[in-house]
Parts: sequence; C-alpha cells; structure tokens
Amino acid sequence: MNPYATKEGEPIDGQFAEWVIWEQERESERRATLTPEQLEVEDTSRRELQKRMQAESEMVFIPIVKKFGVDFNSLGGALTLAKEYVTDQPHWWQKNGWKAEQTRTHELSGWTINGVIHEDYFEWVNEFTAHHSVYGRVWGDFEKEVYAESEEGFAHFYQNHPPDAWDYGDI
Repeated sequence: MNPYATKEGEPIDGQFAEWVIWEQERESERRATLTPEQLEVEDTSRRELQKRMQAESEMVFIPIVKKFGVDFNSLGGALTLAKEYVTDQPHWWQKNGWKAEQTRTHELSGWTINGVIHEDYFEWVNEFTAHHSVYGRVWGDFEKEVYAESEEGFAHFYQNHPPDAWDYGDI
C-alpha cells in the first residue's frame, strides 16, 4: 500500500506529489514484468479508452436557455419572429405551400434562419432555428424558451433579428 495514502487509498493532505511518484514507480515496476504482447494490448486498450472519453466530452453540450417572461416579454402575449427573417419572397406560400419551412440567409448579420410561417391576417414565425458560422446556433420559440450555444450568439442574434411584440387579440 502507498505510504502516502489514507486507508481509502486517497493522497494524504499535503503529500499529493509523493503519492503520485510512488504510484508511478509501482506502475513502472508492474509494466516491466509484462511481455511485449501484453504491453501492446494494454496500450491499445488505454488509447481506445482515451478516444472514447474525448469523443464523449465533445458530445456533452449544455445550451444557454432564455425564457419568456424572464429574459424577454411582450405585454400583448405575442413575441414572434417576422416572416422576413425566414423569407424574402412576397408570395412565399406559392412555391412550397402554407406549412413549408422557409430559409433565408442574411448576408449583413451572417445568420441563416429557418422556420414555418403562420398566417392569420398577420404573418409570423414561432419556432425557428438559426445558424451563424462564428456564433453557432440559436433555436426555440420566443413565447416559450430560446436556446443558444453561447451568450454571445444569443446577444448577436437578438440584436440583429429581434422578435416582434404584438397582441394575439389584434388578429
């Protein structure tokens, strides 16, 4: 047992460096007794584990969450994107139909925004996804929650494509 370890095998306070050195020496001694084939199997297994751990750590993603009523509001209850954010076609429904997803890239801001346009006297977009080559993704529904890969991405999107606040009672 490592003389620099507690009964549970953890380093004794103030003796971490000694604990690590002792563990490394024992590992070197253990590996010196292995055949070249055993070393290759062990090293291959260790490299595969490192690759899996790296891949898993890259997949973990926790988005920024912005909530209606907390981070943004609309006195009339409606907070939606303008249809112009997802299409520049005045007769957009003629090409793909009323419920088809529309996509528009905005050269000035760099955002590409997708969404389905709703129409009832007024035209609007509830759920959307947006992508920017620098700021990443922003997606959601301004009347519920909006997610972003970063605070900077959300701020840039909101500054360049703010939602419209209006009242559903106006329809």
